[in-house]
Amino acid sequence: IIPGVSGGTMALVLGIYERLVKDLNKLRPDHLKVCLPPYPEGVVTRWRKIIKEFDLMFLGAIAGGAALAVVLLANLLRWLLAQYPAATFGFFWGLILISILVPLRQVKSWKGGVIPLLLAGTLLTAWLGYRVASNEVEHVRHKMQIKYAHLLHDSASADEHKPASTNRSPAISMGHLLFLVLGGAFAAAACVLPGVSGSFTLLLMGLYYELLEAVVALTRLNISLPVILTLTAGGLGGVAGLFLFAKLMETLLNRYRELTMAFLTGLMLGSLYAIWPFREAIKVSVAGHEKIAYGLPHLPNLADTLTWITAGTVILGALIGLVMDYFERKHPELTSEKDCLLCGQPDAEPEGSL
Repeated sequence: IIPGVSGGTMALVLGIYERLVKDLNKLRPDHLKVCLPPYPEGVVTRWRKIIKEFDLMFLGAIAGGAALAVVLLANLLRWLLAQYPAATFGFFWGLILISILVPLRQVKSWKGGVIPLLLAGTLLTAWLGYRVASNEVEHVRHKMQIKYAHLLHDSASADEHKPASTNRSPAISMGHLLFLVLGGAFAAAACVLPGVSGSFTLLLMGLYYELLEAVVALTRLNISLPVILTLTAGGLGGVAGLFLFAKLMETLLNRYRELTMAFLTGLMLGSLYAIWPFREAIKVSVAGHEKIAYGLPHLPNLADTLTWITAGTVILGALIGLVMDYFERKHPELTSEKDCLLCGQPDAEPEGSL
């Protein structure tokens, strides 16, 4: 919901990143075959073991919480981002700033490639943030053209200003479908990485608005073969990318834990630039409608009251981050795999392995 704040970032903030990656990696086809009958030990016994083995209570809690957030908080957060963008981003900036302590504490030695990987991660997300911010005006204009395409179509200058998708329904080549699959895979992988959001990746690959237009067409029941192919290719790539990247991250965490944590810390550091709350405001007009685009970051104006309000939300986010970090360290059973109070799992190990 919050652009620039990835699911991977929040998983690290909450101290559940490694567990989430490990559990996602379990949901592979070769593992899921144990869910199929026959069940010689009985249906109830088998499914109890399956729930325990695949940590389904934990994954269900995560999925349910995410769905609840979308349903209950999406409109609120969109309103806050529209009305108070600096203060809203300031809150998440403070939260992420303090939460960098989570992966940083797991880096015990600063020898070898730890510092270069930390810098590489920082530069990567900072560069992504810069690329997106520098093109924000065009991004906002394009989104408005999609939203008000019907008005542009009815105007005398429609042919000059409307998006290409309103002029024609081009055939999609096999090569472009494969590129959509690749884009979906990279976007899903980016969601697993802290500090890198899927929307950033799609914007850089030039696929964001194509997929957005397809989603808009679907919601308006303007369904066509190109729309179906676009969403299917992107969706298949997303599913494949999510599980493949989860496997990669689990391998890296098992074999090169400190190096991986250093890189993840760098990604979070770079995201502080990507979601810096103080940005230049540029008015964009399309079809008689106006919207503010927020471009490149700048230093805050200390004479502006909004600056101090934003500073307050930064402090609030940082305080919440400190409280979360305190409870995660004092009560590791809240997020550990063996004693997850959130999921109601018992302390004892399962009687048998699947």
